Amino acid sequence: MASASGAAQIRPYRDIRPGEDWVIEIDGTRFPVNIGSDIEDDGMYLEVANEAGALLLLIFYDDRTAEMSVTTYRPALSLALIEQAILIARIRLPPDPKRG
Repeated sequence: MASASGAAQIRPYRDIRPGEDWVIEIDGTRFPVNIGSDIEDDGMYLEVANEAGALLLLIFYDDRTAEMSVTTYRPALSLALIEQAILIARIRLPPDPKRG
């Protein structure tokens, strides 16, 4: 997933504006992001899919332990994709009283 220069072209998460779809974009490929609550496992999750909608990875924040875990569903995922997903998860998954 590297560009001609050898470096991935990443659209930083912080550039996503309110109302836009949650996506990670790397070298023109869009990876939809879904964030939700898991009542059964008592936590929050972030899912990243490919453009066809197949789940690539899941990051889970456990409300009981305040720890995060990553599960991948495809081999050899781009490190840039995983790093961007972790960045979003660190911002959006833990409870934040200011967000309401």
